[in-house]
Amino acid sequence: MKKIFAFVLLLLGSIAVMAQSNDTLYWHFVEVDPDIVHGTLNVRPTGEVQTGTRVRVSAVPDPNYVLESITVYNIQVPEETVELVDDHFVMPDFDVIVTASFVDDLPVIVGDIVAPAAICAGESLSLTPPHVQNASEQGWLLCSDTFFQMAIPYTGQPLEVSYDGWKLCYWASNGSSRVLSNIVTIRVTSFINPSDLNTIVAKKHNGKDYILIYPNPKDTYRYQWYKDGQKIAGANGQYYYPKEGLADGEYQVYLSFNADAQGQLFCGAFSAVYAVRNSKEMFSIYPNPSSISEVVTVNNESEQEAMLSIFGLEGKLLYSQQVGSGMNELSIRLPQGLYFCHFSDASGNHTVQKLVVQ
Repeated sequence: MKKIFAFVLLLLGSIAVMAQSNDTLYWHFVEVDPDIVHGTLNVRPTGEVQTGTRVRVSAVPDPNYVLESITVYNIQVPEETVELVDDHFVMPDFDVIVTASFVDDLPVIVGDIVAPAAICAGESLSLTPPHVQNASEQGWLLCSDTFFQMAIPYTGQPLEVSYDGWKLCYWASNGSSRVLSNIVTIRVTSFINPSDLNTIVAKKHNGKDYILIYPNPKDTYRYQWYKDGQKIAGANGQYYYPKEGLADGEYQVYLSFNADAQGQLFCGAFSAVYAVRNSKEMFSIYPNPSSISEVVTVNNESEQEAMLSIFGLEGKLLYSQQVGSGMNELSIRLPQGLYFCHFSDASGNHTVQKLVVQ
């Protein structure tokens, strides 16, 4: 009887050892990544978990962040991952770590506001809003200093403003956070006074003709000369004096106070057209030199009347007279000196000749 009892005890002990061995094989650890940022990861259960058990996983992002991904991987072989189904995974036959990645969900303004260097007086600046992502609200902000105090709701319309010196930006919000675009300054500048344009006068230097806007406008003016409606590269002074001489064509100068970052002038005005034609022999005046009281003869070979204008060296208009086609005798009383005779007709024929009075 004692032998039978001893055998039973031995058999029960063997079964207990086998059960313990089996338990060791089917229990593994579940750990949570301690370095998760911008959110909280909840895993139940953790620690020792039996193989085949459902492990629940949930994630709570911090404000302005969203969950990007949850990953369950083998602690010994990180490239080996466990499939996550909805809100759980099935405990595998190895130890695992559960981790999560959170990304910010702040509004995004794509691109900068692009505004001109200035707008002209009486005009409105019309700007299209930039593209916005992750925003439930958006609009324009205006301010007269560094504090943005005037909000303009965005309803799909471009912004139209004409506040000189005010700052402008665009904002976007997701309800809890707001971001701003770049800041631009609105400049409103005045047009030049058309009376300051005066007129273009032709003169000679070293035997070659050149033209200038006269009298000299303000030092703050900027210039751009045009020929036949096309901008002349580099011709941005008060006068235009090409080394090869003036070619036939129609000339204008554009004057302005303002230029953008590329040097383009704006808020200015064009002068009247000055035409240069191959017609220097159509007009002449003689005798030349002449005396103070001498009658001079003007030969106008044009088929139409022309205007004779005589300027002093300082550019002041001293005499003007319509001259008919053919010979015209004129009594012109001028002090001794050097003068410039400017002839022009309705067809745009021009010529300039020196007149010396002795």
